[in-house]
Amino acid sequence: MISSTSCTREATSSCPLVIWYKPAAGATAPVRAIGAWDAWARPGLALLPSEDGWLRAEVAAHDDELAYALSAGGSEFVNPFEALTANVDGREVSVGRRTRCESPALSVVGVETHATGAGFSSLVTLQYVAAGDGAPLVSIREEGGARVERDGAMARVSLSGLQQGKHRLRFRARDAAGRAVDRDAFVWAERAPRLLADWSIYQVMIDRFRGPGGQPLSAPASMTSRAEGQLRGVTQFITSGEFEASGWNAVWLSPVYRNPDGYFIGRDGRPQQGYHGYWPISEDEIDPRIGTEGDLRDLVTAAHARSVRVMLDVVPNHVHQEHPLVAEHADWFRDATTCVCGQSCDWATAIERCAFATYLPDVNWNVSAAAYRFSAATVNWVDRFDLDGLRIDAVPMMPRGASRRIALTARDRLEHPGHELYLLGEHFTGPDGYVNLRYDLGPYGVNGAFDFPLMWALRGALAEKSVSLTNVADAVDRGVAAWGDAHATMATMIGNHDVPRFVTVAAGDADGDPWVPASQPTTPEPYAKQALALELIFALPGVPVVYYGDEVALAGHADPDARRVMPSEGSLTALQRGVRERVARIGKLRACSAPLRRGTYRLVAVRDEWWVFERRSEASTALVVVSRTPKGAELAAVDGKWRDAFSDAEADGNVAVDAQWSLRVFLREGDACLGVGGQR
Repeated sequence: MISSTSCTREATSSCPLVIWYKPAAGATAPVRAIGAWDAWARPGLALLPSEDGWLRAEVAAHDDELAYALSAGGSEFVNPFEALTANVDGREVSVGRRTRCESPALSVVGVETHATGAGFSSLVTLQYVAAGDGAPLVSIREEGGARVERDGAMARVSLSGLQQGKHRLRFRARDAAGRAVDRDAFVWAERAPRLLADWSIYQVMIDRFRGPGGQPLSAPASMTSRAEGQLRGVTQFITSGEFEASGWNAVWLSPVYRNPDGYFIGRDGRPQQGYHGYWPISEDEIDPRIGTEGDLRDLVTAAHARSVRVMLDVVPNHVHQEHPLVAEHADWFRDATTCVCGQSCDWATAIERCAFATYLPDVNWNVSAAAYRFSAATVNWVDRFDLDGLRIDAVPMMPRGASRRIALTARDRLEHPGHELYLLGEHFTGPDGYVNLRYDLGPYGVNGAFDFPLMWALRGALAEKSVSLTNVADAVDRGVAAWGDAHATMATMIGNHDVPRFVTVAAGDADGDPWVPASQPTTPEPYAKQALALELIFALPGVPVVYYGDEVALAGHADPDARRVMPSEGSLTALQRGVRERVARIGKLRACSAPLRRGTYRLVAVRDEWWVFERRSEASTALVVVSRTPKGAELAAVDGKWRDAFSDAEADGNVAVDAQWSLRVFLREGDACLGVGGQR
């Protein structure tokens, strides 16, 4: 990334804004910048050659941010090398940021952690950059008393005896002019560094999960009333060992904002409560009905001690009408009564300006003050509670500049080498939504999104059996082609809180009344379908996300039935437990196997009823064999000798693809992960 600003000692009070752009190879048209600094006057400011093929323009600026567009060959466009965008007069433009040269800077440039006989040791390296007047560094201290060794502009902290988990260091540096700058560093004490691709996520709707001691919940009085689930119930799930035994290493919590009291009329004309957390009436308060700040801190602390990541659902698109900012700053919000999605406005053409309901006004991200306030408030949840990622609700309902501003704010404040946040965008699409998903990805956008096209393909091929396995393989190929260049870490799932439960689709009851509880299937096939679908999301590229209850094939029509309470252990059938066992088995194998987590995908062969593919890492390969309902004995050709990771069976030159609703993983002889998931 090229910095968009520069700083000189002579310009400490008004450092210039510097625009960088690199034309495509062979491009010869002059490039100009047209922007807010001179009321968008044309032809604009010429970008001149700088170095290594880059073009550069400098703008005198007193504002920290300036909107602009680039023009070349008669067309105007967004600068792809600029992190921020905004909407001006109905079009997306770039936003350049001016460096605050009057302040020094402190950054974390390296974290190296190793296991030792007495826990873990870590070396944290920081770099200091003087303010524009050149005042030197005088002191740098760590809040917890860790010893800081200085070497010019560099500083290092050596830690030893660290316990497993996440550790936070808080630094403050001062220069000779008395100015202070703060920076936090994060150290994960683990046997091996964990990349985003290594995550496996369990999605929890807090109110529907468990009571404060982990006890099962009773069904609420009505399907949209509160069930009294608590944050402490999630903590108990993590500390009991159940969480890790199931193969997950990250938890996604539903929104924790304070929500309004009482009932409000939903899109279907029925009353409902804000049990789900998606109706914020505060930017920073936790709803007391699910717990306290202390409860959330305890949950995060317990999770981190077990190397479990914690992701929080955030809602920057809208607020509830009772949010005090609606009355204080009416211009920050759109009138929710004039354009409701799917009712008075069309989803497709008005998605950025339509409201979910008349009582849920959208934040107007085109108002600068609102954009600053809500991006900071969103990231503050990560900072206050030491979270590891965000699931960002309703990304396409906001201008792209909204998710980019949230991402930039989070990365500037909290990311450094060895500490990457997972910013996962929710962009609900249909089976062909590849282009829509790609739009918000990239180095300046969210670094992941939910792979809805794959979800629909899995439902069609496995739950409904309306299409063949070739459709699922095609969805994987199309996804790689659509967002591979974005280097995104996509999230895979078989369902979530907005769609009917997979097992109910598999039982042929997906279109049932969502206000009438779906029956739990009694025959084996729907469960076999669900187990195979879940195994696939652990074997395919991406981060598997399991919606609470899906691991036991909980039934449910569409919302609100898809959000029923988590069943008690004693109420589960043998068929439901069997699904959970298969999920735990593949989850443990994935945790061990680098190819299943990080490997590239290579198709070996696919037919209507079976599919064979490889996941390849630098050091090893996993062969995945999927079969649906083959009509007879059949073999698929494979390369060399393999051993089944679960059954210890061998395959040499070919592998049988005649089992029904089956997924097998084969590894090379001697692979350390053989048998990790347990035998069949």
